[in-house]
Amino acid sequence: MKVAVNEFVRRQVKGSGKTYSKIMSFEAIAEHAQIQMGNGHFSKGYRDGVRIVHCNNSIISEFYCPIIKLNENSVLVSKLVRRRREEDFYIQT
Repeated sequence: MKVAVNEFVRRQVKGSGKTYSKIMSFEAIAEHAQIQMGNGHFSKGYRDGVRIVHCNNSIISEFYCPIIKLNENSVLVSKLVRRRREEDFYIQT
């Protein structure tokens, strides 16, 4: 299996609100993902064709993820959205 970097992934940079690597190139991430998937270190994503690749603990600190901790004082706002016209709506919080 060959892992390639598409335009959807290339927009995952600092300031995008998405997970990104602080120093790794997209090509290095793709190479790591290819190895990890070959070793079965992935899970099913939110739709067909999407996989969540489990990165090796040795490089976990190379990534920034915008996930935050919530507590009883956190205020959440949700809306019904879809990414593409042909996809079903989902709740985005």
